[in-house]
Amino acid sequence: IEKYRDPINKIHILDNISKIICEVVSAENNNLKEQNIAIYDINSDTLISVLVAAISFGEIQNLISHSLHLHMYIDNLSTSEKIDKLSYIFTIFHSAIMYLCDVKNI
Repeated sequence: IEKYRDPINKIHILDNISKIICEVVSAENNNLKEQNIAIYDINSDTLISVLVAAISFGEIQNLISHSLHLHMYIDNLSTSEKIDKLSYIFTIFHSAIMYLCDVKNI
């Protein structure tokens, strides 16, 4: 995510992550890992950590719905508005990771 300068690219990556998290949580697709193995490793520490922390925060639904909402009207936003919306999503991820760090220290 960090290597992209264009906010739209970052939003697309986060949108894909949120879709995968949604599938993992809803357990609709048992072959998810096999189908996406070249792109995503759903057993990676990072994704699982974010998933656990997001559930702990009660933010998983916000993350998914906000990402989908962004996807629907992103073309109508100014650059600054796109960055504001992107910042909101990053804040959720950052909060989730910070929460995990705090829990580890207890």
